[in-house]
Amino acid sequence: MLLLLACHLAFDAPLSRLRERTYDFYQFLAPRQTTSNPVVIVSIDDASLKAHGRWPWNRGLLADLVDGITESGAAVVGLALVLPEADNSPEGIAGDKHLAAALAKNRTALAVSLGNEATVSEAEPKAGWSIVGQVPDTLPGFTGLTGSLAEFSNTAAGLGVIRTLPDPDGVLRHVPLLWLRNTAQGVQLWPSFALELLRLTLDRTGT
Repeated sequence: MLLLLACHLAFDAPLSRLRERTYDFYQFLAPRQTTSNPVVIVSIDDASLKAHGRWPWNRGLLADLVDGITESGAAVVGLALVLPEADNSPEGIAGDKHLAAALAKNRTALAVSLGNEATVSEAEPKAGWSIVGQVPDTLPGFTGLTGSLAEFSNTAAGLGVIRTLPDPDGVLRHVPLLWLRNTAQGVQLWPSFALELLRLTLDRTGT
């Protein structure tokens, strides 16, 4: 028994690296083919910046974008953005109100980021959880949160984490579906951004 434990401690790290490199090689030789994809990514690309000006845009324009995507038939619109500060431009107040209204009337999700820095724009998870037993302590956990303004977070239907954790060699092979946040009031369980979009989609369709 002690010999097996010693072998595990001695060879776990090298074997883990070998497994990761083997996985990468398999992905290179035979990448998984996507047969159908119900997700559409709306990218703010160079052409968009040329047409509408440099980032950050007025939030009224973001509101029009959310409305337009919904009118095109999207069941849920996810903005992988964190907007923790008010827009102080001359049109900023009107733009913020326009975006808050668009988030409220459409089925939308916003992003939050977790870390150990000071919390910026406090937010609570929208998702409810049924937990049997203890919350696994192996889930990635942090103490601080960066979210959007309360008028945005409160009106959006969902909030999800967009943080990633690369492997020691810098390659991103895993994206946690669940995250922990430790607060003075207790532990918060947060969904990933993708999981939150899935929750809203299934709730919308009733399946």
